[in-house]
Amino acid sequence: MAKAKRKRKPKPKAKRGRDKVTGRFLTGNDGGPGTPKGSKRQLISNAFYAAVKPADMTAIVTVLVSKAKAGDPDAVRALLERFIPKMPQGIDLTGEVAHRLEGVVHLDFGD
Repeated sequence: MAKAKRKRKPKPKAKRGRDKVTGRFLTGNDGGPGTPKGSKRQLISNAFYAAVKPADMTAIVTVLVSKAKAGDPDAVRALLERFIPKMPQGIDLTGEVAHRLEGVVHLDFGD
């Protein structure tokens, strides 16, 4: 005699919001449905990927690198902004922050 398959209980729907303090999705939140298929952004994205093939991208990047090597500042900026991660912003180590860190690290500002 074959065993009957047990139906799984559907998981309860999570609250659709975010934590008010941390801004993180609440436990069980699936993150939403994503970009709707008929949205303008999705249509533009699909058109771009249909028109621009990998060989085209290789040619574009090759030209961009050549221009950057020749000293074109716009090409240099485009390469750096897209292919090298942005550096974190500086941290202010003055005032209250410096006072709290005194016991942890030695800060020498040359005063």
